[in-house]
Amino acid sequence: MRREGRYVLWDEEDVDDRLWLPLIRFIARAKDNGVAPWAVFELDYRDFMLMNGVERRPRPFLYVYKHVDSRRHVCVDEEGTPYRLVAGGTDGRYL
Repeated sequence: MRREGRYVLWDEEDVDDRLWLPLIRFIARAKDNGVAPWAVFELDYRDFMLMNGVERRPRPFLYVYKHVDSRRHVCVDEEGTPYRLVAGGTDGRYL
């Protein structure tokens, strides 16, 4: 694992099951809440790549995943709560 500013990058050997739990929680919560069932029920955590983490102290740490087909990013905290990147400042901010 290495840090570049507020970003955390993992080497392949550092990636283990715990890094996928936030994404799994996000998908499970979306399915339980009936969010866009036409899209969500097709989601599988194995269809994503782990891109990086974002340190935002004192706010929650974020995990950034990218879908292999759509190439869209999903940003979630440890509990699976989604965030979106909003342009602005030097790096943008997550809401």
